[in-house]
Amino acid sequence: LSATVAILTGLSEHGYGSSFFTAGDAERKRRLILNFFGVFTSLFSLFVIYLLSNPEYRRLPDEDVVTNESNT
Repeated sequence: LSATVAILTGLSEHGYGSSFFTAGDAERKRRLILNFFGVFTSLFSLFVIYLLSNPEYRRLPDEDVVTNESNT
């Protein structure tokens, strides 16, 4: 979560001084890519948090570990 906050803070800091509504702006493509990356990062982090919080998506225990514990 802190990595996502750091990424979004850096992206917003980079785009803070620029204007989105300037006609004929050369930086428009760059800002669109930054916005896409910010949205993608946010969605990816929400997806990871969802998977980690949902017990249905937990990995099943390995069979080797289960049999070794029962033998000791």
